[in-house]
Parts: sequence; structure tokens; C-alpha cells
Amino acid sequence: MEVVKICLVFALAIAIASAALNHTLFEDENDLVDFGRLIVDLVGKTKPGHCYAFVTDPIYRVTLTDTLFKEIGGHPRFVVEIPEDEDTLRPGKQVRCMLEEIRKIGCGAYVVLIANGIQMERFLRYGDKTRILDTRAKFIILYDYRLFVPELHYLWKRIVNVVFVRTLTVENSHKRSHFELSTVPFPLPLKGVFVSKRLDFWHNGKFRYGRKLFSDKTASLDGQTMRVVVLEHTPAIFRRLPQAMRFEMSLYETEDAGTEKWGTIMEDDNSTGLLGDMNEGRADFALADLHYTLYHLQIMDLSIPYNTECLTFLTPEALTDNSWTTLILPF
Repeated sequence: MEVVKICLVFALAIAIASAALNHTLFEDENDLVDFGRLIVDLVGKTKPGHCYAFVTDPIYRVTLTDTLFKEIGGHPRFVVEIPEDEDTLRPGKQVRCMLEEIRKIGCGAYVVLIANGIQMERFLRYGDKTRILDTRAKFIILYDYRLFVPELHYLWKRIVNVVFVRTLTVENSHKRSHFELSTVPFPLPLKGVFVSKRLDFWHNGKFRYGRKLFSDKTASLDGQTMRVVVLEHTPAIFRRLPQAMRFEMSLYETEDAGTEKWGTIMEDDNSTGLLGDMNEGRADFALADLHYTLYHLQIMDLSIPYNTECLTFLTPEALTDNSWTTLILPF
């Protein structure tokens, strides 16, 4: 089954690369050329980790040119095409299959070029909810005001290594496009209207300022107050975190902490306890004794383990030569 998945991914990547020769979806050839050159330049400034992931629609797939793939060089690349009628909050099997492969391999750079803002925001919500997108990766995304409504602010506390690309209208520009590059203002809190943080401008093959587009935004949280959900037994290490990362903590327990404690996530989206607040985005992070399990990793990212517990089982001596079952015989 794994072989089939990989074959599907690479077959589609080749087909879309060939479709990049069709420029008819852009009204102005200069728009296509300029946007394509910008994407090449942005990709050149983005470290991909294990691979690049391109998520595009039929409109923007034409920008996936040979020049772009030459810029990538020897890095693996995956291309996912989103059909125009795809419900990206509940994508089809083929799209899910490819996204699962990308996540499994560990791509560190996503280039998401979807013209329909509704499809875009539903895709990001789906990727965050199912954790099929690595929110710690670097993202290049088309700017669309529908991504910044208050209901989606929680996304931009999780996807912080992002560059938004917006086309600007400039008079007397000799038909050459101008683009603004911005990002989320993390760690500043998002209140009311979302205002992106401007990074740079791009025009005619050049960045105006040449600033660094991706930086470690979590190294220092600039004294911001973070909501931290805790349980009764909080790891002692938490006292060092605010000093190391420069932030203030607002500690709280969930209303049902006495009965639910860590809590559970239900299939009908109901959630309880500490895990529920993390899953629903009510807490910035959690401090609790959480074991490094697949169940927890499907809900949130975990820190590097700070403690290891070794357990020893004492069992009666075997009377027959079946020592390989000794551990489970008492049960």
C-alpha cells in the first residue's frame, strides 16, 4: 500500500510540472512572469528541511516552472493540486494521501498558492485540526483578508513562520507588478483587526530591503503574557521557562480539572480537560506530566522529553521453558 501512495505522488508531480507550460490562465503575461520570478526568489530564501511541498490550484499551477525546480536543486518536492470544486475542509482521498506522505517525510517548507480565499482558509483549518500540516514548518501563502477574521486568529498563533504575498497596484509601474511581503506579528497578541507585519517589497526581480524573511520567533516572546493551562502536578521545570523565553505566565486550571484532569478528545469535537483547552486553542501551551505518545502528538506538539521513567516488572520464575511469555503470564 505504501508503494502505491508514493507512485501517486510522483506521477502527479510530473503531470503538473508539464502543465506549467500553459500560461493562458493569466490575463497578462507580465503578471505570470513577475509572480513566477518572485516565487523562485522566495523559495531560494526558504530552507526546506527534508523537502518542499507545493499546494496549488489550476490557476497558480502555471507558476511551477522549470526555473523554480532548478532553484530547488536536489531537494525532493511534492506537488498537490487542489481541484476548483474541492471542499478543502473535507478533501478527497487522493489529496489526503499526498498530504499524509508529505507530513510523514517531514517537509519543512510549504508553498500554498490557492486563489480562492474560502478554499485557502478551509484548507488551513483542516490541516491544523487533523495535524496533517506541520505548523512548525515555513509557509509561503497568498495574502487574502478572509484568512484574518477573528475566528481564524488561533491559526496565526500556531503558524508563525509564514510569509504572505500580496500584489500591489502602483501607478506608472511600466506594467511590472509590485508585491508586498508580510508576516504575522507574533508574539504580539491579536486583538480585533488583524494587522500583518511588513517584511519587504519585491519589484522587477529585486527585494527592496533584503531583510531576513524567516526568523526564530519563539526564542524571545518579548514579555508577552501567555495563557498556560496546568494540572495539580506541574513539572518543576516551568519556573525556568519564563526567564529563558522572556514571557509572563497566566496559569489556570480548566473548570473540569477536578474530574477530567488531562481530559479527552471526542469524535464529535467535544473535548474536556487540559487536552480540550489545547485542542480548542484556549491555551497558548500546557504544563503537565504528559507522556510522549501518539495520542498526545495527534493533538499538539510536545517538547523534548525532560524526564525518563524506567519501570521494572517482577514475575514468578517460570516452571517450564516458556521464558519469552514470563512478562505477560500474570495478566
